[in-house]
Amino acid sequence: MELGPFFLSLGVSRLKRSGLIVRLPMGDGGEPALEVGAETWPLVQQAAIAGVMADQVAREHVLGRDLRRIGL
Repeated sequence: MELGPFFLSLGVSRLKRSGLIVRLPMGDGGEPALEVGAETWPLVQQAAIAGVMADQVAREHVLGRDLRRIGL
C-alpha cells in the first residue's frame, strides 16, 4: 500500500471469529513500527482488505481455495 511517499507492507489475516484483520509491521522491540492515528486506521484497514479482495491470488491465500466456491 502506498501512503504518500511511503510504501507500507501490512499483514492481512483471517480469524474464524472476527474475519479479516490487518496487522501493522512490528519493530525489533515488539512495538508497532509506526503510529497510525485513530481516525486514519480504519481507512488503512479498508484499503488493505480491498487490495486483498481485488487480487485473486492474495484472496485465495487469505480466505482459502474453498471460499472460491461461494463466489469470493
